[in-house]
Amino acid sequence: MTRLAAADICGLRADLAGYDAHLRRLCGQGLLGVAAHAACLLGQVGSEAVLPERLTVAAIAVSYGEGMIEGFAESLAAICGFLGADAFVTEQTNIMGLAEAVQGGADIIMLSDDDDLVALNPAQKRFAHNSPATGRAFAAALALAAGGFSDREVLVIGAGPVGAAAAAFIHERGGTAIIHDQSRQTAARLAAALPGATIATDLKEAMRRHDLVIEATPSADVIKSAWLRRAHRIAAPGVPLGVEDDGGASGALILHDTLALGVATMLCQAIGR
Repeated sequence: MTRLAAADICGLRADLAGYDAHLRRLCGQGLLGVAAHAACLLGQVGSEAVLPERLTVAAIAVSYGEGMIEGFAESLAAICGFLGADAFVTEQTNIMGLAEAVQGGADIIMLSDDDDLVALNPAQKRFAHNSPATGRAFAAALALAAGGFSDREVLVIGAGPVGAAAAAFIHERGGTAIIHDQSRQTAARLAAALPGATIATDLKEAMRRHDLVIEATPSADVIKSAWLRRAHRIAAPGVPLGVEDDGGASGALILHDTLALGVATMLCQAIGR
C-alpha cells in the first residue's frame, strides 16, 4: 500500500456520514454495501449489508520503520465503528498492542507497517490485505455506479496489486479489463492472466475510447483534465489522486478516497461469509 501522511486522512473521521451519503447517491449503496459487494457477501444489488452483532475490532498503532502516522489507528477504528462494529484503539503499540487486542477479545485486529495494512480474524484463521481489498472496493463501486460490467470494457490504469485486484473483479463480473501501465511488460503479464484482457499502450487514446476507468497508480496527474468528458466514470483508489485538477469542470464522475472503502472491504473480507 502507499504510505499515507496525516494530511491524507485529515477530516476523514468527521465526514464518514457525508461520504456514505455520497456513495449512496453514486452507487445506490453506502460504504458497507459497496464493501460487501466487493467481498462478495451480498447476493443481489439492493440488499442491505449488516455486520454481525457484537463484532469487536481493535486497531493497533505501529511505530516500526518510518513511525506512526498521526491519527491512522484512530481512523481505522472510526471507519469500523461507523459501519457498526465496537471498535477501539489499543493503548499499547506494536507487539504489546497485539497482546492487548487479543486479551480484550477483539474479533478483528487491524494493524499496519510502512508496507502493509492487514485485518486479522484469529478465530477463523482469516486475514485481508489492504491493496487487493482496495482494488476490489473501487471496482465494485464503479460497477454499481455504472449498472454492472457485463459485456463491457473497463480501462485499468496501473497493473500493481490494486489494479490487478480491480481487473480480477471486472473479469469476475463479466467485463473485460483493458490494462495500461507505464511498464508494458507489467501490463502484458496482468492481461495474460485474465481471459479476454488486452493492453492499451496509448493512454490518451484509451481514455478517448473507454468511459469506465479504474485509476490505480501512485502518481498525480496521470489522467489529464483535457482528456475528460462528462461520460467518464472514474474510480480512483490511487494515492495521490491521479486525475489532474480533480477533474475540473468536465462533469466526469470521479470517486476517490484515501482509506475508507479499502478498510471497509478488508473488514468484510476478514469476517467472511
